[in-house]
Amino acid sequence: MDEQMKKLIAVFRFGVIADFVGDRALPRGKLEELLKDKCARQWDIPGSVRTSIGESTIKEWACRYKRSGNKLESLYPLQRSDKCKPGP
Repeated sequence: MDEQMKKLIAVFRFGVIADFVGDRALPRGKLEELLKDKCARQWDIPGSVRTSIGESTIKEWACRYKRSGNKLESLYPLQRSDKCKPGP
């Protein structure tokens, strides 16, 4: 995967989590409602045939972003640990 595609994916992911990592404080109930709405939505996900995103994925993206000190690169796709390894 080239750098341009990684950046495109990271920007998409930031768009999904922006409401959870921004400066504005939302009440807990509103955050949960927003999360459920995002999970119910159909997405055009770059580099993927999938159209939905799970709650745990959104939470993981938000955590990675916050832990990195708000660096967009933290949202780049992770290298698979099983890539280039022989199957069973």
